[in-house]
Amino acid sequence: MKKCQIFILLISFLLVPKFVFALGQMTQPIVIENALRGERIQQEIIAVNSDKQPIVVKFGAEGQIKDWVKFFLTEDLKNQFATTTIPAQGTLRVIAILDIPSDVLNGEYKGSISVSNLPGEIVKSEESSAAVLQKIDRKVTIVVSDKQEISIKNTSVIPNDYDLNIGEPLSIRIIYDNQGNVGLSPQVHLKIKKDEKNVYDVIYPYPEDEPKVNPKAQYEIKPIIAQTYDWPEGKYSAQLGFYHKDELLLEKQFQFSISKEEEEDVFGGGIINNIESSWPLILMALMLIFIVIWQFRKNIKIRKELNKFI
Repeated sequence: MKKCQIFILLISFLLVPKFVFALGQMTQPIVIENALRGERIQQEIIAVNSDKQPIVVKFGAEGQIKDWVKFFLTEDLKNQFATTTIPAQGTLRVIAILDIPSDVLNGEYKGSISVSNLPGEIVKSEESSAAVLQKIDRKVTIVVSDKQEISIKNTSVIPNDYDLNIGEPLSIRIIYDNQGNVGLSPQVHLKIKKDEKNVYDVIYPYPEDEPKVNPKAQYEIKPIIAQTYDWPEGKYSAQLGFYHKDELLLEKQFQFSISKEEEEDVFGGGIINNIESSWPLILMALMLIFIVIWQFRKNIKIRKELNKFI
């Protein structure tokens, strides 16, 4: 009897359709240890489709944080969504924004963020097909408190060039990295010195048309532009101070130089450049000339030897 049961079980495994599990998600738990009431916390969610066909997926949240979470595409942080498509064998990056309620009590709140394919979608294998629901959860733990933390120490300052020509503007990229628990809109105080003397001193307010930098988020604002029309040649030092409500959060500095644009000698320089770029052809031509001359002289010598016998 036992042998018969084992045989039936093996047969049932062979007859069950094979399912293809194509959906994947980063499953490392999200832990936010110090969240302030009324703040928006930003987290990146990565979903992967290993199938050779596009799949339609749905994002959602469960548990105590169910009503706190909204989902946005990385290129559009204004319009939330719930369902989207992951291309065949593709990766989708989504921004989950958690709005901490302003009236929530201090304490620990738990839940999960999930991604699933829509019910009724057909998953095909080589031998059979069936409606398969995949749902992958990512655990979330949020501790709400009253302790304010401000940190932008990993913010990046990137000049367009460290060697400018006279009259060329200085463009500075700023990529904020907010590792605190407070949304920030820092203003920038830019000072530029030459020979220890100030040549530029301007405060740049945070752009009104840009969203503030959410906690746990990175955000790049429009570049800061400093015009250098009448600045002389030489070396310069730029110092940037980042302020939040008159409090200095971070200082960054870098060195750059301004010089005249080198004028190329159109005639002499052009000839030299042409020679440098075509020297292999010149070498081959010289070798060919050498061979022709050598062969010509050899023929003359042979003719002289023949004339002796005539």
